[in-house]
This record gives sequence, C-alpha cells and structure tokens, in this order.
Amino acid sequence: NSSLFGTSRLPALSGFGSALYKRWIPDTNYENSSNWDRGRVPCASSCFPLQKVSVYVESSHSILDLVSDSGRKLVQKGGGANAGTITFRDPDAHQWYDPTLWQAAVSEDDLDTGHYLFTVHEESVPCHHDSVLFRSQSSFRVGMDSDDQSIILRSISVLGTKFINDKDFQEFLKTNTGKLQFPDLTAIRVTNERCREKSGCECGNSANHNRICANLLRHSECPAIECKEPLNPVGHCCPVCGATLTLQYTETFDLELYRSRLQHLYLNTPMYSSIQMAMSKVPKAPAITGLDQREAATVIQVLLLDQETGENTGRLAVALDRNMAGLVARPGSAHLLGVLVKKLQHTCSFFNRFPTLPFLKKADGDMETLGGPIDKGFDNPIFDTDMPTVCVYSKKKRLRIRTKMALDSIQCSVHQQHQLGLRKKEPRKAALPTKSPRYPT
Repeated sequence: NSSLFGTSRLPALSGFGSALYKRWIPDTNYENSSNWDRGRVPCASSCFPLQKVSVYVESSHSILDLVSDSGRKLVQKGGGANAGTITFRDPDAHQWYDPTLWQAAVSEDDLDTGHYLFTVHEESVPCHHDSVLFRSQSSFRVGMDSDDQSIILRSISVLGTKFINDKDFQEFLKTNTGKLQFPDLTAIRVTNERCREKSGCECGNSANHNRICANLLRHSECPAIECKEPLNPVGHCCPVCGATLTLQYTETFDLELYRSRLQHLYLNTPMYSSIQMAMSKVPKAPAITGLDQREAATVIQVLLLDQETGENTGRLAVALDRNMAGLVARPGSAHLLGVLVKKLQHTCSFFNRFPTLPFLKKADGDMETLGGPIDKGFDNPIFDTDMPTVCVYSKKKRLRIRTKMALDSIQCSVHQQHQLGLRKKEPRKAALPTKSPRYPT
C-alpha cells in the first residue's frame, strides 16, 4: 500500500508473525585466512589435518601430506619467509548460543543484501520458529551445549540442502560430515512449524538466557552505562540507556505490519536513522504499571537504542519512544487497532515518571481499542517539539516540565476521544450577536 508505507522497501509478509531467518557467520573454509593463526592461507609443502574438522576447499592447493590423526598443525617444509608452523584455529570456540555469531533478517533476500534486524540477545540466537541457514559453499563446526533437551527449529539448510522434517535431518547427522559439523550430542528437532500468531510468538530461548549471556561476555564486558537509571529489557544481557515501549494487544495486532510501519514512518527518516529497534513478544512482568493484569500473559516489547554518548545517551531514543507512543491509526491502517495500552519506560527517573498516553475505557470499564484518523491540523505539543536533554534539570524545572507534559497529554487524550467518537459532544450553543440590538427608547 504505497499511500500507507510510501515507496520504501518492505519485508515479505506471510500473515504470520515473528519467524525470522538466522544465518551462521563463522566457517572452517580453507581459503579463509582468519581461520589460520598467522592470518594467511598455507603455502605448498604443508601437512593438512583431516580428522578434526570439516573443511571446505574451493580451489586446488598443493600440499605435502594429509595428516589423519587428531592434530590440526600444518608444518611448512623447507626454508624461506614462509617456513614455520601454521595452526588451524580452534573451531570448537564457536558456540550455537553465542549471539555475536548470527545474522537475523525477515527473509533470505534480506540476509543476502545485508538488511539485518537488531534483536535482543536471546533472539539473536535461532528461536523455535526460525529458519536457520549455513552458507551453501562453506564448512563449519558448531558447539551445541544447551540447557534444554533439544533445540527446536522450523527448518535448517546445510551445504545447499534444506531440511524441513526431523527424520531427514537426523539421517544427515549420522554422516561423517554431519558428525564433524555438529559434534555435540544435543538433539536438533526440525518441525517445519511457523509462528501461527499474527501478534508473534515467544522466542523460546529463555531457558538458555544465562548460557547466551556467558557466551556474549566471553568477547567483552557489558558497555559502561552513562545514564542514571539504565533499563533491563527482557531477553537482553546488558543494561542499556534508551527507551522501551510495552504494548498490550488484541488478536487483530500484526507484529510484522507494525514493525514495517514504524520502520517507514520513523527509522527510515534522517532524524532517526541511527536508532536501533528490537521488537518481540515477551512474558508480561508480574505487575507492569498501566497494564491490565487480566489480559494476555505476554506483551510486545519495543526496545530503542541510539548512538548518543555522555549526557545525551538515550536522548534520541526517548524522543522517538514518545513519538511512537502517540501514533494512532490512520485511515487504511487497521492493523494498528490491535494496540490496547502503551507503557513507556526510559533510562532515568525524570522520564520514568512522565505520564503515559492515557488509554480509553468504556462506561463499563472495559478497555477500548485505539484507532481512527487524527486531524492533521492538530498541533501536538508532546511530539512536535524538541525533547529536553535527559536528567540535567533542577527539581523546580522538572516539576514545571512534568506539569506541562501532563496537561499536554490530557489535551491530546481529549482530542483523540473526540476523533474516535467516544466522548459525547456537548450541544453547540447559539452564536451570540456581534452587536447589542437597539431597542426603541
């Protein structure tokens, strides 16, 4: 729909939510110089190990000998600058539950063109309804220790072959290549089941959260936090400075359409192009202020991070978060009618205490779905003005700003209720005459 999304490229949507494509990054290819401790491919007169690892060789190479034991050393025979010992790097260092070793996208085409998705750490690793790809002309070795009895996937592609049922993939694992590429005993179950809910499905990696974070932190520690009150998003390993938007939804909510709309309206614009957005269905916390605890046990979490530093860390993400929270469906965008409640959370107490956009209730107390067009002539003071710098104001000024934001929020809510027809309009009063009538004296 060009009128709704413009002409920007949108992901292929199948009517089901949150199932992604995840591609493994490392390889054990012979020609990949990063697989050798000297950063170069061995020359002729070398010895090559066979038994330890599956190695893909793209072109012809001259070697002195094939070593059939479990060693991995290649010994350069002869003199010259290339003489010495070359070692194939340890392939067992690459673990399935390492979130840095995967690329995520909504389609295979997006993987090929580099249009990757930012995700929380748990969802960087393949989820239960994801399709996993290993490059067709590539070899690999992946450690698969797991806290679950099995790793569940929708499909898996290895060496150009796509497996969509468990029986065929188990037969592949019994081959010599399968044993070298998947050496651990952890079972992989291939179900060919996509996510059947438009609102998305939970990832299913929560049981391995500690393992995922441990693998992540092998590379580096969590970044230093520069905000006063960092957030701890569900599924993420490190506290962050940014913003989250928590959505309570109905059966009409479509996760991928909502993601696409936010991408088109905000993230594709120059102002917010540096923002990273992760959107996922997560378990609802025991008590989230502003959300009805009688509703579904899951919510939609939208995480926003920016590239700002110092006292501006998270400032742009906060501005976008508040802008997104005020988004009301326009004509033709019925998928947004599935949002019931929006709860904002920011990186410091100054913003945490800001009032959220009020949700509307019927007379009997039931929640009403937001929807309907917005009058384009309405100037919204919340979202059409620059955001103040986060956490740098005096108490008196904070109070003035919070009071103004509260009044603006009430004004916005009243306007939306009129637009939705949920607020009874008072009868129009007769216009007063511009001049007092003259009576005969």
